Amino acid sequence: MLHLTPMLKAICGFAAYDARLVDIWACGIVYYCLHFQELPWRIAQHSDALYASYAQACQSASPAQSACPPTINNLSPRECRPLLRKMLEPDPKQRWTIEEVVNFSWIQKIEVCHCVPEPKHVHVCARQLAEAQAREVANVAATAA
Repeated sequence: MLHLTPMLKAICGFAAYDARLVDIWACGIVYYCLHFQELPWRIAQHSDALYASYAQACQSASPAQSACPPTINNLSPRECRPLLRKMLEPDPKQRWTIEEVVNFSWIQKIEVCHCVPEPKHVHVCARQLAEAQAREVANVAATAA
């Protein structure tokens, strides 16, 4: 059994704590924040109205609502919604593991450049892109003058 310090027990509130499930939760929150540029709720406790609404929707008898609560219903692309729902499962025992996340169809479609002979994407340094755009603007201005 996992040994917890009294401080960790106080912070987590659990006698047994599996950080891997919290990591999955955190990845889901980070994706949400990157997409919407805000947090889905202030704290993942039922005292927070937004979280309470989300947790209630997750337990809804309506399959449509429990599968995709309003909090994640606007995520794009649509294919990511079931994944985020499983990553942000309020019950850690039902939350997906990293293996389930990595094997999800939407994740499997992500091209990993060193795994394919001819990647369909290009890595561009932001500075190089800005410099190239500045040169193009200067060239257009020079030819217009």
